[in-house]
Amino acid sequence: MIGFILAAGFGTRLKPLTDHIPKALVPICGIPLVSRVHDFLSSNGITSIGCNSHYKHEILRAYLEKNHSSVRLYHEENNIRGTGGALYFANDFLSTDDCFCVANVDIISTVDLKKITEEFLKSDSMAALIVAPAASGSVFFEKETKEYICARSQQNIEKINFSTAQSADFIGMALYRKEFLSIIDSNDFSIVPIWKRAQNRGMKVSVIEAGPVYWIDTGSPRALARIHFDFLDEKIKMPITSMVYADIRNKKAFPVVFQRSQQNQLGPYSWVESSELPPGILLEHTVVFPDAEIRQTNKIENALVTRFGVIHFET
Repeated sequence: MIGFILAAGFGTRLKPLTDHIPKALVPICGIPLVSRVHDFLSSNGITSIGCNSHYKHEILRAYLEKNHSSVRLYHEENNIRGTGGALYFANDFLSTDDCFCVANVDIISTVDLKKITEEFLKSDSMAALIVAPAASGSVFFEKETKEYICARSQQNIEKINFSTAQSADFIGMALYRKEFLSIIDSNDFSIVPIWKRAQNRGMKVSVIEAGPVYWIDTGSPRALARIHFDFLDEKIKMPITSMVYADIRNKKAFPVVFQRSQQNQLGPYSWVESSELPPGILLEHTVVFPDAEIRQTNKIENALVTRFGVIHFET
């Protein structure tokens, strides 16, 4: 099976960080998002991987050439194309196997993709959205058949028969058979209307429930910080940079070279990757990236600290 990473977005919610790097290279516990998704796909048996790009393409291209040289990169030069356009643009690559998995670059999840893929291949579905339980989810589907009905963002929610339907959260990953590509054209942008078009043409679009797995959309400052704190709370296990020691008991992480006095400057839920920590400053509920320069001298809390500025978030 082929894997395809959607990495063309602007990451506007993470400015000023994404004024300088593409969203795909935003680090999570010291490892860029695109590497985390690449390694997730690889660990689930997917070795043929592609990726699209648009914003700050050259920076992403250089990173992939150095770290994941086998990834096939598709540069959307003029306009960003959305998921539908991205799949149309990469048709020649995606159609070389019977099915493919599409994953958003800013989603981190512990979903068992191998198991879900096996379920998909045994079904008669042409497309399957991977979903997780949610009281008020982003997509609706039939309880019995698991067939997709619509996205919450669409305007026909009032027509849903709630006695036979339920909702769940789409976690930014979906599986497709290569035949699905035949209904996508050069004018497509969003994938949502294409799901409905597929159904109108007799193709089955369904959901596969992943169960109560961990997943998070890291596209906002608060969520980006939260995944670091979730690691300290042991809600998720994943590789982290070898330059940092995670003190799970005291809910903080810091460079392995930190002295005791520096460690004492860190309150709960501090994740610090920079070895430069000014004396006297206190941190709490804060993530400090490795190349950050801390200019304040009192206390920083509820923030991402980058070399390009401090990004505050609400708890």
